[in-house]
Parts: sequence; C-alpha cells; structure tokens
Amino acid sequence: MKKRKINKVLSIEPKTIKGKTCYCIKLNDGVVYNLHQDVLINYPISTGCQLNDNDLKEILSTNVKYKIKDSALNLLAYRMRSKKELYDRLIDKGYIGEDIQNTISGLEEKGWIDDWKFGIAYASDQINKNALGPIAMKYKLKPFLDSEELTNEIILAAYSKINIKDVIKKLLLKFEKDRIALDNKLKNKIINKLRRKGHYWDDINEVIQEYVSS
Repeated sequence: MKKRKINKVLSIEPKTIKGKTCYCIKLNDGVVYNLHQDVLINYPISTGCQLNDNDLKEILSTNVKYKIKDSALNLLAYRMRSKKELYDRLIDKGYIGEDIQNTISGLEEKGWIDDWKFGIAYASDQINKNALGPIAMKYKLKPFLDSEELTNEIILAAYSKINIKDVIKKLLLKFEKDRIALDNKLKNKIINKLRRKGHYWDDINEVIQEYVSS
C-alpha cells in the first residue's frame, strides 16, 4: 500500500503582491505557495501543521478560485464587461475555463455582471459618440456577446429609445444644404460614410431629402 505523503508547514509569512496581501507558506519539501488571505480564513493552516495531499489539493484549488475572483473584480473595476469579454480576459491570464465559468456564474448571481445592461450601455455609447447605425452595431457587439438573440434584442431596445433620423441628421449638419443638393460627389461621400456607420439606405435617403429640402 502506497504511503500517503504528509506536507508539513514550516513557515507562514505575509507578503504583498501588486498591492494585495497574501501569505507565503513553505513546506518541508522546499515548495513555496502564495495563498490568498481568504484561504487562511477557511482553512486552519498554521506553522507546524501537517497537510496530506488531498488537503493540499483542496487548498490550492480554493486559492485559484479566490485569485480568479480578484482578477475578475479588478477588470470590472475599470468598466462594465460582458461575460464573454471577462471570460476571454481571464483565459488570457492562464486560468482554466471551468474555474472561470464558476466564478463568472457567481458574479452574475450577485448582479456584478449583466450582459443586458452591458449591451444597452455599450450600444448607447456607440450611438452617442460615433453615430453608429444598427447594421454596424451588430458587428460591434459580436466580440462581447455569444448570443445572437440577445444581441438582436439589445439593438432593438437601444434604437427604440432614440430617433435614428436625428442621429443621421447630426452628421449632415456639418455640411451646408445647398452643397449637398448641388454636389453629387459630396452627397455620395456622405452616403458612403453613413453606410459605413451601419445605417439603412432608406433612412439615409429619407433624411438627406428632408434636410436639403427644408
């Protein structure tokens, strides 16, 4: 029968990493682990105590979960993020998908992540700052949302709050009416710009006609 390995804790010392306190534990085999401070709240680890392999495995697994949560909260402190964006950023940091997903689910339950609120806020910002139309908005939201159904619902809700013609007209106000009416080259340039911003042709055409004839 294989003898179970016993890991004896030789020392526990506080340590500051990136402004946060963790605890450096050194085992009798020379291995050193930096543990999140909350790990020591959940597990009665002290100098001289002995940990079998299962204990150590559980402690290290819990430690990773706390680190993922801290990383997620740090990212959310800068700005709102979608689940997909947060997941991708945490994967880039080297964490495992299943652990990340569990963390995100917990944050979502507490209301710290909300794809609907994120999508509405992001779409509104793009409309206000860049006069983006609904066609382009779908591509803008794609890197942040996995669900096409949710994306479509967000776009519908975001544009129902505004008059899309006012968004288009805001761009036209930079040009004199007569210039647009008489200069086909300029008119086509404006149309192409609005098309690139993701506006529908019918809306563009209608607003231009109303603008030059008003």
